[in-house]
Amino acid sequence: MSRILRIAAAVLSFATAASAQLILRDDFNYIGPLTMNGWIAHSSGGQKQIWSQGEFARLDQGTGAGEDINRSWAPYPLTQTLWCGFRMKVPAGGAVTTTNGVYFIHFKDATSGFRARTGIRAPGAGGNFRLAVNADGTNLSLGANWPQDLMFDTDYFVVVNWNPTTGQSQMWVNPTSPSSPSVSHTGTLVNSFMVGLALRQSTEYTGFIHVDNLFVGLSFADVVGPGASYQTFGAGCANSVGVASNTADSLPRLGYTTTVTVGNVTNPAVALLLFGTSNVFSSTFGPLPLDLSPFGAPGCFGRVSDDALQMFNIGFNGVQFPLAIPNDLAFFGLTLHTQAIVFENVNALGLAFSDAATMVIGG
Repeated sequence: MSRILRIAAAVLSFATAASAQLILRDDFNYIGPLTMNGWIAHSSGGQKQIWSQGEFARLDQGTGAGEDINRSWAPYPLTQTLWCGFRMKVPAGGAVTTTNGVYFIHFKDATSGFRARTGIRAPGAGGNFRLAVNADGTNLSLGANWPQDLMFDTDYFVVVNWNPTTGQSQMWVNPTSPSSPSVSHTGTLVNSFMVGLALRQSTEYTGFIHVDNLFVGLSFADVVGPGASYQTFGAGCANSVGVASNTADSLPRLGYTTTVTVGNVTNPAVALLLFGTSNVFSSTFGPLPLDLSPFGAPGCFGRVSDDALQMFNIGFNGVQFPLAIPNDLAFFGLTLHTQAIVFENVNALGLAFSDAATMVIGG
C-alpha cells in the first residue's frame, strides 16, 4: 500500500508548507531522554527520566521521584488562546482508582503556574479510565470530565486549549472539527502568559502513559494536523437498503491508520474501494463524473479515477478499509479521492456506488 501511495504522490502536485501558527511539534521519533532532545526538567531532573522509545514518549507513573519536563516558547498576547493536540494510550496495567485524577500534560508559565491540566481518573462505568481537564486546579474531578470511559491499549487523539482572557479550557477526544463533541471548564485564574508545555509523572497511579504526535499551536486546525480533512463531494446511488455512505473514523494524518467505512449496505456486504488522484478525469474512462446508465446502472456515477489504489473487502455491519499512512513528510498535503463499488444485484450491471469523498493527508 505504501508503494501505491508513493506512486500517487509522484503524479500529484501539492503544497507542503507547514502551518505558520504551529508553535511546537514533537513526534518522538528518537530514542533517549527527552531532556536530550529539546526538553528541560523543571522538577526532579534526571530522576526516573521521561524517555522516547522511538515512536512515543513514555511517562512512568508510580513510586519514586519522576522528573517533570517542559518545552518553552516566547510569550504570546494575553488575548491568544493556546491549543495542544496529542495522541495518548494507557497500556493495560494497574487499575486507575484515583478519584481526584492524575494530570500528565499541561500548559506552563515561567514559574509554577499550570493551566489546562489534563489527565486520567477513575472510570465511571464500563471502561478503564476517564479523561478530564481542569483549567487551573489540580483536582481533575472538579474540572470537566469526558462523559464516556476510555479503554486501555487504545489510541486516542486529544485536543485541549486554554483561553487566558476567560480562564476556560476545552477538551475534545478524537475530534474531526471544532464542532465535534467537547467539554469545557472555566477556572478562576486569567491573564497569565503561558510560555511552555509540560509533561508530568506522578505517584498517584502505577502504570505508564504514552504520548505521541504532539502539537502546540494557535488554532484547532494547527494541532489536529495541518490541512487534514475527509469530506464527501458527490452522491452515490442506491443499493437494496439505500445509498452507501463513505466515512473515515479519523482525520488522515502522517504515521497513523485511517479506516474508511462503507456503511448503509447489506449484511454482509462486498465492496471495492477506489483511491484516485482525480475526481475530474480518468485515464481509463475520460471526464468525470461518468454516467453509468448506458452500462446498466441508471442513476449511478463513477466519480473517482482508478489510478492510485483498489482495495477489496467483505464486511459485516459495513465494510472497512484501513489505510496505513507512512510517517513521511513527502505525503503531507497529498489529496486522494475515494468511492466504493458495492457488489449487489440491484441493476443490470450488478453494482451500486457509494458517496464519493476527498481526503487530504495532514501532519
